[in-house]
Amino acid sequence: MTTVLATGLPAGLFRVFLRSALRERGRLTLPAPARLIQQPAQLSVLRPKLCDLSTKRGELPLELSDHTLHATHDTIEPSDPIHVNSGNQIPRYKSADASFDGVLWRAGGFEPRGDQPRYFNDVWRSRDGTNWQRVTAAAPWTPKAGARLIPFRDSLWLVGGQPNDGSVWSTRDGVTWVAHRETGLPPASPQTVVAFDGALWILGHGRWDGATNDVWTSSDGAHWRRVLAAAPWAARTDPGVAVAGGRIWLIAGAGHRDVWSSPDGQEWVRSSADLPGPPRTANFIVSNRDAVWVFGGKTGGEGGTGFWDGIYMLR
Repeated sequence: MTTVLATGLPAGLFRVFLRSALRERGRLTLPAPARLIQQPAQLSVLRPKLCDLSTKRGELPLELSDHTLHATHDTIEPSDPIHVNSGNQIPRYKSADASFDGVLWRAGGFEPRGDQPRYFNDVWRSRDGTNWQRVTAAAPWTPKAGARLIPFRDSLWLVGGQPNDGSVWSTRDGVTWVAHRETGLPPASPQTVVAFDGALWILGHGRWDGATNDVWTSSDGAHWRRVLAAAPWAARTDPGVAVAGGRIWLIAGAGHRDVWSSPDGQEWVRSSADLPGPPRTANFIVSNRDAVWVFGGKTGGEGGTGFWDGIYMLR
């Protein structure tokens, strides 16, 4: 059991909140204003109400397992620096982060350097989120940022990223990686990747004007098939994707507030309630207690105009 004080935070701090919440024991105390939902209603899967977390201060018990963290990739703020035992810091943007086998993992990312950013293909791990060990300085995959790192079938799977080398990679230990090159996937990097019902799922490819709304799936991570060329939800950038109630959920995205869900990745139903607040990205999203929690988001179009700090739950 982890006790968490849920607060309205700038988007750049949500990664700290989510990563710390994965610890098996402990308390995360965050500054006011706190926003807490005290007695959430039982809500329909297909007609979810979205509950604004009130302005009352309080504590909310959250039970988070190793496989409930989804799509927590920050698209504008730097990833939080990794503090290794020596006290050095390694700042980077758009690393691929996951919780797997009781350990936090971080792979790749980039360091801004004007017109020549430095991309990484190193891999790090931590059992407490404070002390980090570099597992490898140079994995065999192309240095990249914005990839997705997903626990699936007793392995970690690295999918997409920029630049995209066209392969899907898997590892059990972060050191030895296996390349799966004949995937059949489009060359553009996936928008989102999620594990659901014994398979991996990709919802959309590309970004902004090049974004698509196709749906792909793979039962082994190596061989993929297209389920839908065009899903009923519009193509978008940086939606939130999570699994709850036996369904895949796709929520908002830049310029959007709509909420969609599917029991099989093929038949999609739009929920009667849109995500409250402004249209925004929904990268910071957690599945917990068979519900979906959405934290903040980036408003505006490409380049963005700001961040929104509300917290909503739906189920």
